[in-house]
Amino acid sequence: MIGQGNTAEIYNYSEKVILKLFREGMPQDTVEREARCAESIGGVFPDTPHSLGIVRYRNRLGILYEKVSGTDMIREMFRHPFRFGSYGKTLAQIHLKMHRIDIELPYTLKERIKYLEIN
Repeated sequence: MIGQGNTAEIYNYSEKVILKLFREGMPQDTVEREARCAESIGGVFPDTPHSLGIVRYRNRLGILYEKVSGTDMIREMFRHPFRFGSYGKTLAQIHLKMHRIDIELPYTLKERIKYLEIN
């Protein structure tokens, strides 16, 4: 396991693929919806990891994703604080680009939050 969150654990699946393995009991339609969202986002933002499909492991569902090597921007900011302004500008440019694109997703953020509150 290389990471975990509220709904899933992340594993190295192979040298170029990771597995987001959802916790037992996660509804199949939720996993399928997330996979569709990843495909939609990948079609608009080619720099994001691509979804490679849904798999079943024992009693759990997972999504395979293209593995991206490297570190995150926050870690880099702490290692190189003198570049903070440059990283902040880059992050702002990425967010601006994201918010300029209208993308149709299988659910709204409001629906997702409501689901998380129930579960």
